[in-house]
Amino acid sequence: MTSQKLYIIIPHWGNTLDFLKTAVDSIVQLQNFLIQIIIVDNASPAAVTPMFLQKYPDLVLITNQKNRGWAGACNIGIKYAMTHNADIILLLNNDVKISNPHLISTLIHKYFSSINRSFIVGVRVQYSDVPDKMHNSGWFLFKNTNKPFNKYRLNYKDQFSTHCVDYVSGCFMMFPSDVVDKIGLLDEKYFMYADDADYCLRAWKKGIAVVCDAEFQIFHQVSSSYGENSPFVWYYKTRNQWILLKNFLDKKEFHYFRWKVHFNNLKNMIKIIFYPRYFNNYFFKRIVSTYHGMIDGYNNNIGERKNS
Repeated sequence: MTSQKLYIIIPHWGNTLDFLKTAVDSIVQLQNFLIQIIIVDNASPAAVTPMFLQKYPDLVLITNQKNRGWAGACNIGIKYAMTHNADIILLLNNDVKISNPHLISTLIHKYFSSINRSFIVGVRVQYSDVPDKMHNSGWFLFKNTNKPFNKYRLNYKDQFSTHCVDYVSGCFMMFPSDVVDKIGLLDEKYFMYADDADYCLRAWKKGIAVVCDAEFQIFHQVSSSYGENSPFVWYYKTRNQWILLKNFLDKKEFHYFRWKVHFNNLKNMIKIIFYPRYFNNYFFKRIVSTYHGMIDGYNNNIGERKNS
């Protein structure tokens, strides 16, 4: 058993506790390390109940009075973990299932067994409802362009990595506590979506590699709280693209990549209009949400959207 203590931080918001129960059950069966689960209830409609806590008496529950967004909830958990001398931190969505009981211990041994090695590590993400279908194995930003969005990744070679990526999904993001010492907490201005990309890009700037180990997988009920193609999700994804551009690019680079964003948004509009899988009751709302996301991102309207 490794002597390093892992703090697993699960931000919770949703209309049911079923996904959270599945996530916690999958953690309990993990082996060969010291573990502390922290649930940060983000003023969820389905709040964590005393009956739920009775089943898992060793977990820590932190309750927010309002929805602080994904990054805000994670930051509360990270602060708790840091004050309790956590060695390693895992950010885990409440709708994720870990099926391999040796997953965490293997990743810890592979990436965090040396005090001189700092990584942010993710794994391959499969859809829970279609287990054979992959959602992602890490992300590359604007990979089909002539200019690299994240130039820091290009010169990095590492024998331990499956592959280096610009960022890994925040649904499963593991890193040693010294990463927090070096780059700080998550940026809460995004509220949700792109905050994981922001954190990983900041890590790259500090020389911390971001790795997706696609030999391992987790199962994710993607966007279970709001729906993967809901107007709510389209707004934040559209808006936060702009904010990410402004945070990491100089003026010349920004003008280059903004046209890529314009093109992507146009493609999304076309998908909404012409593709049957996107054409439903949310049709006009999604067009309006995409438009408002573009305007708010350009004007740097950050945080939780008012009257969303």
